[in-house]
Amino acid sequence: MAYKLLSTKRADELLDSLIFYLAVHLQNREAAAKLLDGYAKLYDRMTDNPFQFPLSSDVYFSKLGIHYALVSGMNYMLLFEIQNEDVVILGYYHQSENYPEKLKDDISSELL
Repeated sequence: MAYKLLSTKRADELLDSLIFYLAVHLQNREAAAKLLDGYAKLYDRMTDNPFQFPLSSDVYFSKLGIHYALVSGMNYMLLFEIQNEDVVILGYYHQSENYPEKLKDDISSELL
């Protein structure tokens, strides 16, 4: 079964910011390209079988059914949830970020 990949508006903004930071601010276009390639590989795997990725180790996110996927060879990840036949990307983060708090804030603001 093929899952459909969707992304929240906030996740799109986060990805744009990450790529801009790497390519423009750090002037490291190779890292930006490698990150995009890593995410593309994750997308392929996620649309094939999103359940191969573990639930978040954060108790709050785990209870919400939020999974995470790591980009191979980089310290970046994405968080997503599975809704029927859809995989919804919620955010893109560097592992050193306090992504649990950032995503909690994003989820709270979407509910308001």
